[in-house]
Amino acid sequence: MATTIASPRVDDHFENRPAVLRNAYDAVLAASRRFGPVKVEPKKTSIHLVRVSAFAGVAVRKATIVRGTPAEAVLPVPTALARGGNPDSPAQ
Repeated sequence: MATTIASPRVDDHFENRPAVLRNAYDAVLAASRRFGPVKVEPKKTSIHLVRVSAFAGVAVRKATIVRGTPAEAVLPVPTALARGGNPDSPAQ
């Protein structure tokens, strides 16, 4: 007898997590949909937002959301931003 494994659901990613994380995700999704239809593809460890191809990914951790975009693989994040600093301040 084969065992059926349930597909991941968006709600699974937010189970036992602070409500503010779901609120942030919902806000990102709503903002994305202002540009047109967006398909939500929940995966085992993240949620992909897709138009023609995936344009963003959301990974929920204990009390944070990690977001990613395909562009991040090509465009470096300025060092000041990576450290949470002000991008307009001079490099240190």
